[in-house]
Amino acid sequence: MSWLNDLEAVLSALMSATANSQPENDNPGLDARRNRVSEVLARHPALADLLPKSNNWHLYSLAHGMPCTTEKLLATLIDRLLDTANHIGIEPAARTLDRLLSDAEKRNLPGFDLTFFRGLKFAGRWDIAPGLYVLPFPMLKQQIRRRTGRRPDSLLYGIDPGDEQSVAVLVSEFRWGPVIVSTEGRTLSDPYPVEMNLVFDHNPLLLVALMAVTLQRPLWILFKTFCAEPWVDDFFDVAGGGGVYFSSPTPLGPSTFPEATPEAAEITERAFREWNALPVSDREVLALAVTRLSESLSRTGMLTEQDRTLDVSIALEILYRLDDGEITQKLSTRAGWYLGNDLDDRIETRKAIAKFYGLRSQIIHGASAMRGRKQKPSTPTVEQQIREQAFQVARATLFRHLERGRVPAKDDWSAIVMGADAAKQ
Repeated sequence: MSWLNDLEAVLSALMSATANSQPENDNPGLDARRNRVSEVLARHPALADLLPKSNNWHLYSLAHGMPCTTEKLLATLIDRLLDTANHIGIEPAARTLDRLLSDAEKRNLPGFDLTFFRGLKFAGRWDIAPGLYVLPFPMLKQQIRRRTGRRPDSLLYGIDPGDEQSVAVLVSEFRWGPVIVSTEGRTLSDPYPVEMNLVFDHNPLLLVALMAVTLQRPLWILFKTFCAEPWVDDFFDVAGGGGVYFSSPTPLGPSTFPEATPEAAEITERAFREWNALPVSDREVLALAVTRLSESLSRTGMLTEQDRTLDVSIALEILYRLDDGEITQKLSTRAGWYLGNDLDDRIETRKAIAKFYGLRSQIIHGASAMRGRKQKPSTPTVEQQIREQAFQVARATLFRHLERGRVPAKDDWSAIVMGADAAKQ
């Protein structure tokens, strides 16, 4: 408490001197009083052992980093203290800074990761996991308005104001810090990330993709940003975290979307829980497969069906850890034994994969690859059915991996195709 009392006293003296100073005249006592505030600031428990070790620092407000010397760092904190004290008072301003420095040292500052997407309509909050939930955009504006940078304007996020109800937001709570990071020994090209301790270990863009695959619905990501709680933003006088726009904020798809159901919430919650329980190395293996399957659902344009075929084939080869050479044979055999409950299931799965890879060969190699082969002509409807069957094989394989809690290693597949029961446990 003595540090807070000292800071309040010297800050009060500085504010009085600042208020009485004239812009055209030097105030000989003003610099001395600022120096006194700097001395008290440097005694804070989070700074006392830190500042003597370097003269080069980065001051962070989440995504916003400012390089500075120790002198400039303290001067910036003083300026923010003065501005905050003018708005909320000297004592609250001093306590805000104390909380900011103390919580940042413990990497315990509250923050929110926001991913805006379309494809499902949400009537209310949809809790998926602790610290992870979905809100319709209008509810986001109402509930955490100031946490989105105090500018919850639709246009800020590339959203048509008349289309707000069709936009949902995946909200992930996290803890972050530190605010002050030494840059000693770093080059200009080195990153200076603020460390984030997520409640739910994930990449939010990937989670939207996983949701799309789980629900078999195309979901289009519009915008991604993150922000701190209002008291952090207020002290730093910033609008929130950095944001990223995506290339096609308005999908070439339907203008109306189905309502999210309780059943959809249940299956998504389970998929996310199982995803989070996977080893990090397995999540890294599956990330591209999940993204490709999600992309296959939302493809548009002249080459939609061709792109979907390639998306699903890439996902299958990742899911089954395939290298070059005899892909169709290996994949159909592995998928048949991995997913099939009996001989008929395995035969049907193998046939579906063989037909699908026939389509893939036509796309990759052209008509010349099929020359000399006898193949029944197929209609667009039949081709769509073949692609859908292959997507379902990939989706079922992903879910099997999630249920097992791990992805089979390359060496495991020999046992699996011999009918080892352990593969299905």
